[in-house]
Amino acid sequence: RRHQRLPNCILFDGGGEFGSEYFESLAATYSVTLKRRPTKMPHFGSVIERCLGSLKTMFFANLSGSTVMPPETDPSQAAVLSKQAAVWTLERLNELLEEFVFKVYDNRLHPSLGMSPAEEFIKRTALGGTRPTRTIAYNEEFVIQTLPLTPRGGAKIQRGSGVKINRIYYWCEAMRESAWHGQVVPVLYDPFYISVAYAFLNRRWTR
Repeated sequence: RRHQRLPNCILFDGGGEFGSEYFESLAATYSVTLKRRPTKMPHFGSVIERCLGSLKTMFFANLSGSTVMPPETDPSQAAVLSKQAAVWTLERLNELLEEFVFKVYDNRLHPSLGMSPAEEFIKRTALGGTRPTRTIAYNEEFVIQTLPLTPRGGAKIQRGSGVKINRIYYWCEAMRESAWHGQVVPVLYDPFYISVAYAFLNRRWTR
């Protein structure tokens, strides 16, 4: 979404979510190589683990309600103190995290680079080129390819109501055609945006 492209290769651990057919099919569509890192060999993930460590100490530890407490804090009191100070919604926390990563951390002097990550990115882009052939538009077509099917894979079109997905009815004008009534069609839903779903009608995904 930020850079209009995907990496050439994704290295991932043994998490069950990375065995998803949706993850694999999306990677195959855009020619992304998938590599699973060896188990019980943490050094293969040293870069991302270091990044997570920085987030813990520089970002999360400074938030109200954080469970990252000073060493002198009584462990039995840590959870109680954190719960009393909890003020963040997931949406607001995500906004704050993006601000920290792209505006604060990205513009700080990085010891191993000798410059900020943002400056290093500009430098590397100038050396390697923008590579427009790797550009992937973050549009509705791309989003549809990232959405999951329902557990059953489809839903029946009910006259006047549309399709029922996760106990919610969704409707579009194409469903007015009587030929569709009673038909089971493939449907996609967005776990992060409940207002929109897609049904496969007339050989295309319809919003």
